[in-house]
Amino acid sequence: VSSARKAGLVITARQVFERQSPEGLAVVAGAVGEGAAVGGGDAGVGEIPLTPVMHELIERVGADKLGQVVLSAMVETPVGLDYTVLTDAVQALVDHHDILRARLEDDGGTVRRLVVPEPGDGLAGRLLRRVDATGLEGDRLNGLIGEEMKAAVAGLDPWAGVMAQLVWFDRGPEDLGRLLLIVNHLALDTVSLRILLPD
Repeated sequence: VSSARKAGLVITARQVFERQSPEGLAVVAGAVGEGAAVGGGDAGVGEIPLTPVMHELIERVGADKLGQVVLSAMVETPVGLDYTVLTDAVQALVDHHDILRARLEDDGGTVRRLVVPEPGDGLAGRLLRRVDATGLEGDRLNGLIGEEMKAAVAGLDPWAGVMAQLVWFDRGPEDLGRLLLIVNHLALDTVSLRILLPD
């Protein structure tokens, strides 16, 4: 889907699975800029059945430790970044990538589905924290990052709809900052992480 978009075509992941051939996709593909919705306009809200990989993950680690299975990445943030601008960017990211709003639900102890609510304001404020790292270098900065990473992982709660935690290490107005992303593995795999990071 991402490669098609770069080539100027808009198709959805659902269409790839339904059509399963270049000929079938050619019938439904739209051109970027022709009013075709990015991602094909499929609503990303509602109930999502768990995939076999998700079931295997839950079986392997146990439902009580599921929040500890994460992917992480660190990206640089621009010099002089404003926290409000970053919060707005995180909100746009969460609004665009529906799975980041997902909540895990079960029925009598048997995990059954993810439920994705409509986008809504304010979620970024629950997922993003600013940490003052002005003047920190080397071991002191790495120690702070390690502590904050542990706290971010502890803050994940798939059952409450907290699939991600982001920590901004604000290094002051003269230095590049760093943004730590911690995302529950139910919401993201390594391939998806490569799509999420540029966004």
